[in-house]
Amino acid sequence: MKKFLTAACTLGLLLSAAGCGNDSSATSAKTEKTAEDKSENLDLLKKDFNSITKEDWKKIHISKKDMNGAFEKMTEANSKGEKVVKNVEIKNNTVVITFNNSDGKSMENSLSAIFFDQFLRNLYKHSSYYDGSEPTIRFVDLDNQLIQESDQPLDTDNETDGSSQNSGRKILTTPGETSNEDNGEIVTLDKIADIQKQAAMKPLTITVDQVKLLARTNISPLQLKLFKKLTDQKVSEPLRYIQITYKAENTGDTQVDWQGIESVETNDGQKLKIADNNIFKDNDHVFAPHTENEGVIGAIYSGKADDLHELKITFSPITNGTPGQSMTVKLD
Repeated sequence: MKKFLTAACTLGLLLSAAGCGNDSSATSAKTEKTAEDKSENLDLLKKDFNSITKEDWKKIHISKKDMNGAFEKMTEANSKGEKVVKNVEIKNNTVVITFNNSDGKSMENSLSAIFFDQFLRNLYKHSSYYDGSEPTIRFVDLDNQLIQESDQPLDTDNETDGSSQNSGRKILTTPGETSNEDNGEIVTLDKIADIQKQAAMKPLTITVDQVKLLARTNISPLQLKLFKKLTDQKVSEPLRYIQITYKAENTGDTQVDWQGIESVETNDGQKLKIADNNIFKDNDHVFAPHTENEGVIGAIYSGKADDLHELKITFSPITNGTPGQSMTVKLD
């Protein structure tokens, strides 16, 4: 689901920026169009959505026309012929998304709202609709039953690769340390390895910065359901997961598509396929020439902390034919 929503929002915006969108899907109280209302630096959105930096966002501006085009793409059927969103409407700094069902506050609708809010809020706040105040994003079903409404960003990320530094969360650096999250969850650091280890997969140079084994407790029922959607592993408390932060630089002169970390294999025999087991951000990357992306994965680990001593990290092959590589990391 998460990959679908990322693609829906980002791809819709890119297509509209290329002239495929039109203004009929989303409506607003003000529909005036001026020659000055032009999008800027939308090519930066071709990167993996979660790899767009603060400096990138400062350069991005989305016109009302292109935002409306992105909203229109959200209402189209996906590759399976399913139409998830019926309508998107903007009025008085409020974005109303109508899901194409009458299921009210079902688990599926609730989880979809969490994901949609993250992407829509970022796009809206860098568009001509933004007036400097935080927008309200409201989700309803076909019967106008309220699913979710918020005038503040929803907290959907966990203790990750530096975003927590910016948000004021405690960065865990010593085994045994804990952090109390805003949503009431408690995160404990079991093990850590600062490695700065590199792999060369031309034209990419990949650096694994840090590996952590973390345990999460006091998880709400809704958040547990969310985690279950993002992994094929058993989900229960304590939720123990392997967090790997890395960065990769494209040193070549052509665009590179890369699917990041392919798998993690533990010394006690668990082989975790990241495409089916990643509770964090999407692991796919699109690199423009001579650019760098950061990534983070969180793979559910079903063993005990004392059982994990070593990891084998395998990177996905590159679309240009360069095969994947592996590296071994010790956690003791």
